[in-house]
Amino acid sequence: MAPTLTTHLVEGGDERVVFLHGLMGQGRNFRTVAKDLDDYASSLLVDLPNHGGSPHTETFDYVEMAEAVRDAIREVWPEGTVNLVGHSMGGKVAMAVALLFGDLVDRLVVVDISPVNTENSSEFTHLLGSMKELDLS
Repeated sequence: MAPTLTTHLVEGGDERVVFLHGLMGQGRNFRTVAKDLDDYASSLLVDLPNHGGSPHTETFDYVEMAEAVRDAIREVWPEGTVNLVGHSMGGKVAMAVALLFGDLVDRLVVVDISPVNTENSSEFTHLLGSMKELDLS
């Protein structure tokens, strides 16, 4: 079962936009953009697993994250489609949502990531390794 994600709804116009942040981000990264769109769209700002207020998981899996995003969207909007915007890691999740649950996505916007395997090429690899080595006691 996918984790319950923390979400924030910015209510506005008739369109629906869901924002997925990048690695080390959180949904509120898109708060200003969502408020700027409120005449046009209602926006759902999602904290992906292991980010912001969402629960932490033992594994990292794009399919599980896509399922959690689908569940979060359906909790807010039980029917219809959304415009899905994903930045960086959120773009990978957005692509997975579009591929797995195509009937949910009307438009897809992917920013700053490509649909290719990026194993061992992350700019964050060295940062995460350094953080793991910190003595936080």
